[in-house]
Amino acid sequence: MTDQGVQHLNLFPISLYKFSLNEDLNKLKNDIYSLQEKSSGRKISNVGGWQSDDLTNDKNFTFISDIINTFCQQIMNTKLIEVKEIWANINPINTYNDIHNHIGPGYTSNSREWSGIYYIQYKKGNGEIQFRDYNDLNNVAMYTPLEQDVLIFPANIIHGVKINKLNSDRISIAFNFITEEVPKVHVI
Repeated sequence: MTDQGVQHLNLFPISLYKFSLNEDLNKLKNDIYSLQEKSSGRKISNVGGWQSDDLTNDKNFTFISDIINTFCQQIMNTKLIEVKEIWANINPINTYNDIHNHIGPGYTSNSREWSGIYYIQYKKGNGEIQFRDYNDLNNVAMYTPLEQDVLIFPANIIHGVKINKLNSDRISIAFNFITEEVPKVHVI
């Protein structure tokens, strides 16, 4: 991975990173639907949608850890310490993800914890991701992704996904990770 094609977006001001992958989306969709057939999933922030259990050790999703590691080294100029969790989401019509963040027990505000989303299937109207300014929760920035987009952002950022208005599933893979140090390009 090079920094060519990676955009650095500042909101509120927070740093978001966006880049595109070129994975086999049909295979990933099939793998995710297969997981859904085997498990009722879990409920975290999903309202009506399906969310898988942790996929960090699933051979079909280990490529996510490789991508995160490369991103940390080449773009963030730091080392990956741990991929905490990887999970898949399927949001059919009339489902959404309530506002939340990804900080957990033991979280410190040292900007070493990050979250990301990889969009496997998305059409305009499937529900945009919204980011909220933690200084003013009424200040909302929306982002309409494309398939193959990856967004990476600080884990403490409050975000949610608008309702899916289409009769087409929104499918994504989300993940959390920790870096060795605060990335040198991070803006707070």
